[in-house]
Amino acid sequence: MRIVFFGTDNFAEHVLTSLHEHYNVVGVVTVPDAPVGRKQILQETPVAALANELGIKVFKPASLKKDLEIEPALKTLNADIFVVAIYSKIIPQNILDIPPHGNINVHPSLLPHYRGPAPIRTPLLQGDTKTGVSILLMDAEVDHGPLLATEEIDIAPNDTNITLTEKLSHLAAPLLVRALDGYINGSITPVPQEHTKATFTHIVSKEDGCINWNKPANEIYNMWRAYQIWPGIYTTWNGKLLKIIECKVQMDSGQFAVDSMTGTVLLGGVIVCGQNTYLQIIKLQPEGKQPMDTKAFINGNKSFIDSVLK
Repeated sequence: MRIVFFGTDNFAEHVLTSLHEHYNVVGVVTVPDAPVGRKQILQETPVAALANELGIKVFKPASLKKDLEIEPALKTLNADIFVVAIYSKIIPQNILDIPPHGNINVHPSLLPHYRGPAPIRTPLLQGDTKTGVSILLMDAEVDHGPLLATEEIDIAPNDTNITLTEKLSHLAAPLLVRALDGYINGSITPVPQEHTKATFTHIVSKEDGCINWNKPANEIYNMWRAYQIWPGIYTTWNGKLLKIIECKVQMDSGQFAVDSMTGTVLLGGVIVCGQNTYLQIIKLQPEGKQPMDTKAFINGNKSFIDSVLK
């Protein structure tokens, strides 16, 4: 089976590895190299790096709609099917119409729940205990097509965007192979989604990481889980940005029975949150400085205690 793969990040990287082991991946479509880090050095996507290592032809169009060369280039590959996994560009209909067996999408949620661009972050943000992977045929709407296979996993209380992405990618790889084989040989019949139960996610922005200390501590902790590595979660202290690198909900709240406004810093770097809850900051990063343990920060900034974070 000849396959063209569309993908970008680490989740897609694991899926591509599995496809390469089982089929003939004749091309990979990813996004252009992007500047990374403080020095803004151009860096290719994990999928591009892997494809180059495997000797697979790579395409990096800025736009599949505007790039007039990509359609004829993909047609020359004579792919049987296209497989898409976390590809961050819109795929226009003229591209979707190329492969004779259509297009399969690997989506890291239990569809119809969490359609859209943030299916791994959103269940963490919501405090869900389960998620999964869906393999579906693509149609004209986002994450809307009929399902070929789904598989569920538990979300651990300490899972973050990083760890859950890893778990879901390893779940997706063998599930995709089974779904592909079953779809091509006719043993799997596509099943329409229950569209009335659909829920949707949104594109994550830097502003999403801004902490509202009126929220209960568990919701802020779930923000921290969902927004690693980017955008992270942050607040302000003395008019400067303060990133929360590591934190946990302080369960023994009885020792902090104080009448302080939300955002107040207590001894040990415990923060007063909404609904009489408390968040322990374990590691933080002041603006323009390196991450450090909260204890070390307090030792050098005594006025941090009893201040109010905004």
